[in-house]
Amino acid sequence: MMFLLRRTIPSFIQSNRRLIVVERVHQPRRFPDGTPKELMERLTAQERLEKHQTYRILQEEDESRDVPVLLLANVEGIGRKGSVISLSEDVARQKILLPQLGVYPTEEALSMYKDILIDEKVTPLESSEFSLETHKLLSRTCIGVRMSGQNPWTLTTKHISSSFLLYGFIVPPDVISIPREIAGPNRELLEDKEFYVTVKINGFETAHVRCVLKHTSLGMNNLVFPFGFQYKFREPIFEEDRELLISLPREPFTQKAKETAELEDEYVKYMEWYDKREKRLYKENINNVESSFK
Repeated sequence: MMFLLRRTIPSFIQSNRRLIVVERVHQPRRFPDGTPKELMERLTAQERLEKHQTYRILQEEDESRDVPVLLLANVEGIGRKGSVISLSEDVARQKILLPQLGVYPTEEALSMYKDILIDEKVTPLESSEFSLETHKLLSRTCIGVRMSGQNPWTLTTKHISSSFLLYGFIVPPDVISIPREIAGPNRELLEDKEFYVTVKINGFETAHVRCVLKHTSLGMNNLVFPFGFQYKFREPIFEEDRELLISLPREPFTQKAKETAELEDEYVKYMEWYDKREKRLYKENINNVESSFK
């Protein structure tokens, strides 16, 4: 179906690569050779405004196409080195091709990088269709864990499983691992500090999940953590876990969180952390690509 196009594109809209084939609805007026340019412009001034900017769309691609790419490095949230995956054109260009973390899987490229290619029949990339998204979601989630402030306890996978339920995750205790023993109560050493647990997804992928420990008080019934707790930067319970906790993804700030006065300093810390982490990941990926072909 053909229709007329007269549109003004606001300057604040970010441009995207799209294919639009158009033709003029009104052909420009023809003048004899030798007609002065000033005369032509004066006679056609109104036409240029009303007619010459009206087009008929012949073909338009509303959505970007998916394209295959061969990953030359492990790319967080996207895929493993040596795998051929399908991404939208914009994501492939910005996240993979421009940073030189992957290439189009042409015959020449497949031959050049045959030593790193993963045969999915021999080495499965993922345990299920949704495991990569599950891993990505868990890795950036912060789970609040409340433990008694009066009675002795040792943290178990059942405690962690119950805490996951409060955030809408059904995670059985037998797929959770706690790397280091944590016992309390001990407000001085444990209160409002971070640790991590590991979750096995379908018995295949492993996700590290950030947790925050809080002690309960007598008469306290609400176990849910207040809004914004997941954005705060905290000290680790174990110093040897600091680097891993820093490397874990964090939940992006929502617009509401950005506008919350109490979280203003945390947002500054988040942007600094995000910038450093992106630069570090990019450097690591580039080094991995270079070392693979030395």
